[in-house]
Amino acid sequence: MHGIAAIDVLSVWEQAYGLRLAAKGLALLQLRLPERTLEELRAMTVGQRDEVLIGLRLQLFGRHIRSVVDCSACGEKTELSFCVDDIRSTPRSNNA
Repeated sequence: MHGIAAIDVLSVWEQAYGLRLAAKGLALLQLRLPERTLEELRAMTVGQRDEVLIGLRLQLFGRHIRSVVDCSACGEKTELSFCVDDIRSTPRSNNA
């Protein structure tokens, strides 16, 4: 895997606009693993794909995820904050 610039991610995301989320994910996988064919990427397990995409997220935004969303039913704000390592199936060292 190689380093990716944020502008490259934005370009891929714009090109994938209107596609299903799975297709957007595959486009980001292609960006992260350009040496692999589309068939190879599709053959990856969900866990393998997620690990690559989490790595991309780490590179671009860091370890901590913070989200705030308004409930569509009542308008109440819900906040969520956690570390990427909390959702990984295999814990990584602090350098991963």
